[in-house]
Amino acid sequence: MKRLRQRPRPNNTSRDLAERLERARATIRTLGRTAARLSEGSYRPLLARLAVPLSIERADRFVLVNSAMLGALGYDREADLLARPVHETFVADDVPLFVDAVQTALGAPEPVTVQVRRLQRDGRVRIMEGQLVAIPFGVEQAVLASWRDVTERKQVTSKMMQVDRMIAVGTLAGGVAHEINNPLAYVSANIAYAIEELGKLRVTCVAQERDGRAETVNQVDAITEALVDASDGAHRVTEIVRDLKMFSRAEENRVEPIDVHRVLELSINMTYNELRHRARIVRDFVELPPVDASDGRLTQIFLNLLVNAAQAIPEGNADRNEVRVVTRVVGRQVLIEVRDTGMGIAPEHQRQVFDPFFTTKPVGVGTGLGLAICQSIVSGIGGEIQVESDVGKGSTFRILLPISESTLRPQVPDTVPPSVGIRRARILVIDDEPMVLKSVLRILSPTHEVVAQTRPTEALERLLAGEVFDLVLCDLMMPEMSGMELYERLHPAFPKTAEAIVFFTGGAFTPRAQEFLERVGNKRIDKPFEVDTLRSLVQQLTKSRATRTSQA
Repeated sequence: MKRLRQRPRPNNTSRDLAERLERARATIRTLGRTAARLSEGSYRPLLARLAVPLSIERADRFVLVNSAMLGALGYDREADLLARPVHETFVADDVPLFVDAVQTALGAPEPVTVQVRRLQRDGRVRIMEGQLVAIPFGVEQAVLASWRDVTERKQVTSKMMQVDRMIAVGTLAGGVAHEINNPLAYVSANIAYAIEELGKLRVTCVAQERDGRAETVNQVDAITEALVDASDGAHRVTEIVRDLKMFSRAEENRVEPIDVHRVLELSINMTYNELRHRARIVRDFVELPPVDASDGRLTQIFLNLLVNAAQAIPEGNADRNEVRVVTRVVGRQVLIEVRDTGMGIAPEHQRQVFDPFFTTKPVGVGTGLGLAICQSIVSGIGGEIQVESDVGKGSTFRILLPISESTLRPQVPDTVPPSVGIRRARILVIDDEPMVLKSVLRILSPTHEVVAQTRPTEALERLLAGEVFDLVLCDLMMPEMSGMELYERLHPAFPKTAEAIVFFTGGAFTPRAQEFLERVGNKRIDKPFEVDTLRSLVQQLTKSRATRTSQA
């Protein structure tokens, strides 16, 4: 009888092992959940008590965050932040930097520092510095991160670096202006002198034209035309140097009557490359009286407003957008408006635009200090600044500045007695630049006795010895002895002579020189000077001195 083959009996040992393994896995999962609950229960009260932004993060997920962290990132509810991957709260370029820092912290015994740009819920960027340290959380490790917002500190540091650069540029600009002004002074003066003398020669030649002087007249006219062209070039260089002086730090606090349109034109020219790809520049100007301000500070205001207007308009479509600069007279104030057709400013932000560090621009585009500085400067000179804006339509920044006191003050005519008239005066001119002296001699010698001196020490010896001059013209900055030193040494013995010195200035105003000029109150004449300006000033001062002498 055939035996039936028995079927293999199940291996109870293998089945038991599989069941045990599954039970072990379930136990581990339960223990993990229990450990996580225990960890959360341990860490949550600690995090809640601390005002520093804190988060526990693991595998690109927030595990725990405190209320300070929610506030730092602009969230109201913890659940909203826990639902987001950690990397979505960073500027994309900074995610690898943070991931590397986390990996380092998981294997390092000491905290790891990282500085990254984090995104708030509304998309605004904050620069935050984090201290990362590995901690046990359940059955795995996590990273505890404490955060500090360093946005303002970074902006201040950036602003201070810009200030340092501007100081360096200002120092360089002031020095360059001084070095250019000395040769420019005698170039301009000599050109003006030559044009004047050629004019006299032409008059003589025309009177003698019958004697064959017609050809000479034509030559004189041709030479005069060439010199007029050269004079125009020298005048343009003078304007460039004057613009350079605006960056001189020492010039910033020098308040004087300012032509607003000249400063606006300079500012428009300086921002032209920024503006031309975005909008048309429209000038809507009327004739304006001067305002009492500082060239440099006023330029700073206009540059800031024009750059802001440009940045409010995307590149392209320049023919469809415009930046309009408007000037008007409103009562006893000068009105300047900078209008743009840009994106505009939200109503809730308009009250904050003049607050320090407030900006809606991306990181790296603005520091949030420009408009605050503008408001400070405008307020300092007795003016006011306002803003109007419509989202999607554009913004208007409006500045009101008081008209210069010199314009409002009634002009008192000179009361020099007619009997005094113009007399030949004795004038001492002190300048270490021989060519400047030669040009002054050419201009003043026909009507006055002029003594030229290149060494201020020798000039001082003559004055201290009692030699009498009706007028002393002295350069302010000289290497051997400055005009300031000459004044201080002369004043104790001959105070009236010292107080009557007129200083030539080439533009390099050190803080000491600025303080000196304000303190002594002596008249000054800037290089390069106009021939008529120099003659007129000399005539005015010699008349005044003659009047005082006759009345003594």
